Amino acid sequence: MPLYIKVLTDYYHFLVGDLEEARKVFLMQLLEYLLLKDEYGYDPFFEGESERVVFLLKRIQEEEVPMSFETYIKLQTWHREDAWSDGELQEYFLHQRKGKEVKIMFDFDNASSEEIEILEYLNRFLEGKGRKFQVLNIHNARYVDVSELITEIKNKGCC
Repeated sequence: MPLYIKVLTDYYHFLVGDLEEARKVFLMQLLEYLLLKDEYGYDPFFEGESERVVFLLKRIQEEEVPMSFETYIKLQTWHREDAWSDGELQEYFLHQRKGKEVKIMFDFDNASSEEIEILEYLNRFLEGKGRKFQVLNIHNARYVDVSELITEIKNKGCC
């Protein structure tokens, strides 16, 4: 089993609150080791699977609960790269969000077309669950329904 899958599983356990403390301590020690500078004082460089592992370990270290939308986008992107099913990813994103409304902050003005597509995909999933998905409009400090936002973006011909 690839290390990324093991750490992703631990990350999911962390999100739902049943990651064993001894396991969490081990993961934090692993992260500390991975982030050590080399003998010349340079920071390590990560790519591929090691980049993914370090990313997830940092989310655990930062006690990021619930999963941020930025983390969701990153994981969704990896799921798409690997051609994996992503049904459980949405459930983990929603795990700590119990209300009828799901509100996030997201810089949609600078979003890539892939990020907009992921936003739209998650919106459809939430609508199917009878939930309202809103994003903070930083220009007027009000929440906007993602459906309206996506329509507005498409009307501008952006994505």
